[in-house]
Amino acid sequence: LVYVTDNGNNRVRAVGPNGTGWTVAGGGHSSAVDIPALSAQLRGPGANATNASGSFFFSEVLFGRVCVVTPDGVLRLVAGTGELSAGPDDVAPVSSPIGRSYGLALDAFGNLLIAEFDGCRVRNVSRTSGITPTISGPPCGPHPGPRHGSPVSTRPYRPPFHCVPS
Repeated sequence: LVYVTDNGNNRVRAVGPNGTGWTVAGGGHSSAVDIPALSAQLRGPGANATNASGSFFFSEVLFGRVCVVTPDGVLRLVAGTGELSAGPDDVAPVSSPIGRSYGLALDAFGNLLIAEFDGCRVRNVSRTSGITPTISGPPCGPHPGPRHGSPVSTRPYRPPFHCVPS
């Protein structure tokens, strides 16, 4: 399957090998979580990533959160509070606001990386501890070029759009 975030229609779609598509999240009227994904009202689904167990992660760019649709079709909250702002580090991901997230990736350990545009940083939602430290950025600002020898977390960045684990 290929998953596509349909931002214009506020839905997440799946496309099968034969080219047939269907809605897997969105189209409903509830902004709650822990509900059937088809009952959810999405706000600007954007970045997406999948894991080996068949869960589909996506950001809601206009709602300041990252959700997952589990293989049984349930929508769950992974990060964010619904407030569009750069929240604190080292707290539970559902207790910290996040900005617009245009990039998501999963690393080899199952940790979720979030490219947070408004916070000019990439955050890591730990699969094991659930804590969200920043792994690059802030502060925002003009990119002066690489500063060799300085920690990545202290370098000024332009807002990130993508993150790709190696």
